[in-house]
Amino acid sequence: MDKLKLSVIICTYNRANLLPEALDSVLSQKTDFDFEVIVGDDASTDGTRNLLNEYQRKHPGKIVLSLMETNSGIGANWATALMKARGKYVAFLDDDDYWTDEKRMQIMVDYLENHPEYDVLYTNAVSLDEKTGKRRSISYPSPEEYDAYKLWKGELPNIQLNTLMVKKTLVEESINLKDYVEYQFPIQDWNTHILLLRKARFAYMDMPTSVLRVTDGSLSRPKTYEQVKAKYQKEKIMCKYLAEQFIDDDKITFDEVWYDSYFYHILTTVAFQRGDYREAKRFSQLSGDHSMRAKYTKTWITFHLYRFARFLRKMCK
Repeated sequence: MDKLKLSVIICTYNRANLLPEALDSVLSQKTDFDFEVIVGDDASTDGTRNLLNEYQRKHPGKIVLSLMETNSGIGANWATALMKARGKYVAFLDDDDYWTDEKRMQIMVDYLENHPEYDVLYTNAVSLDEKTGKRRSISYPSPEEYDAYKLWKGELPNIQLNTLMVKKTLVEESINLKDYVEYQFPIQDWNTHILLLRKARFAYMDMPTSVLRVTDGSLSRPKTYEQVKAKYQKEKIMCKYLAEQFIDDDKITFDEVWYDSYFYHILTTVAFQRGDYREAKRFSQLSGDHSMRAKYTKTWITFHLYRFARFLRKMCK
């Protein structure tokens, strides 16, 4: 066995029902090198801690626990766990997702070892809708197409961290993990990708290695007004922070007016989903939206006619 070659970071919060599949997909990996699995638990209350203690007992020396005393959000939990990593490379997996190829880690480590000119390696993935059971292939653009500005503007899809492996030295050079903890960033993938693009040389393998679940309870898909407000208030701070990291790049700037409009657009969507006419009208006006949907918020009747038409269209697909 070589010295510790890889650290796998799994962050979790109240996912005791799904976490075992994620953990097992990592622990079943076939490698000729040693690796550790660092699990960051964000103060779960559903028995996750007991589950993790049992896994650690069954896999001594393999499972490392990073236990948050209070719920701090995914950004802080992720960064705290990552700061404990000892491997030459780091890989990531969300608690509701899983890897599909038992040779995934070996293949990706071998590639980076044989191509030291690259810092980051990513693959394709598969999206799984928990409600319908439908699977959808996710293919990402080539590394030549990615740059921080295009990702910042949303002109390119964000590479899911579940598909990525990176040199730990690059993480240390590119990201101040303590800032993730201090500001409690609400996400840890899009912002990390942008920061890595400042220095990293990316490589791509055209093969699916991860299944990404789409669930109603996903932390990245808030369903209530309160969840949306909490997430996007923190995201606003995060976006300002990212823009400051590119102070010498006049293309990456933070437009606070645009952000607030976007924020109310999201709240309008939630109001439509809940059939809440009064709030849909208010949020739509605050967003400055002039779309057809916004016009249907002017009266109670047109609002519900629009929702019914959307329902029929969805049923006919």
